[in-house]
Amino acid sequence: MKILNRIKSKQTKRFLVWIAIALLGVTLTSCASLRRLVIKEAFPAIEATERAILSESNEDIAKQSLPFAMKLAEGIYEYSPNSLYASKLSLLYAAYAFAYVDNGPYDDFDLTADQQLRQSRALYKKAFSYALLSLDKKVKDFSINIYKPAQVPILLEQVNSSQVEALFWLNFSWAMILFSDLSDIKTLAQVETIRKLAERLVSLDDNYYYGAPYVILMAYYGGRSRAIGGNPTQALRYYKLAQQKSKGYSLIPYYVYMRFVAIEQADREGFEQAYREIKQFSIDNNKEFAFVNVFLKRKAKLLYEKQELFF
Repeated sequence: MKILNRIKSKQTKRFLVWIAIALLGVTLTSCASLRRLVIKEAFPAIEATERAILSESNEDIAKQSLPFAMKLAEGIYEYSPNSLYASKLSLLYAAYAFAYVDNGPYDDFDLTADQQLRQSRALYKKAFSYALLSLDKKVKDFSINIYKPAQVPILLEQVNSSQVEALFWLNFSWAMILFSDLSDIKTLAQVETIRKLAERLVSLDDNYYYGAPYVILMAYYGGRSRAIGGNPTQALRYYKLAQQKSKGYSLIPYYVYMRFVAIEQADREGFEQAYREIKQFSIDNNKEFAFVNVFLKRKAKLLYEKQELFF
């Protein structure tokens, strides 16, 4: 429990301790009814922990808290493998990978690039697998039919608004895996499914994570050359929609534009404009989303400092 001693946020610590006690209760009790009660009460605590981490503006605290929450949630999931826990695990693994492990795009002089890429892909794959587990419990044969292009539209019609979280993190983690290597012909075949997933998200809840489904569509169209299906005009359209939906509360559209669109489309002016938006953004604009905006500021600064490698 050394990690708890380093966490200064009382709110974050309180929820993590609660989950730890809940997990201990699940582990030790032999009473089935008591175990079910503990598991039932653990989910609101996991949701509260998610909110506490999202509102955490101190990156050191957030970085320490996330792995702890991930492992505790995994322990509870082993005792109660339901869709809700699997969805939260997908979110936690994808968020940790994006915030602290995935430092792409990498340059040819970075000797740690291969290792970092392997590590981030492994975490995204774990997030992807949990999202699949979550959706599989709600939609029959989801994990089988999602790989069959002709079945995808039919499959997605069976996903409803209560599964938006799982569908989004499936979409996000899969996109991050595929976009890390677009040279593979098998990858290109699967990228089309990324678009279909994002479009279904838009139809279900285009406000999720401040318009994040539009951000995935922006990366889908802007993160590839025209030769392999890219469309800069469509990318800009979704960029504007993402900005409108973010309402000045999220930096996600600007960072993703810098990383995936501006570099691929050689749009240095757009790259610099997006960074200016990020740089002047105040974390106080949205304290409930502080964790994401803080780490995006850090990542955008690192990307901006390497711009001579891309343009």
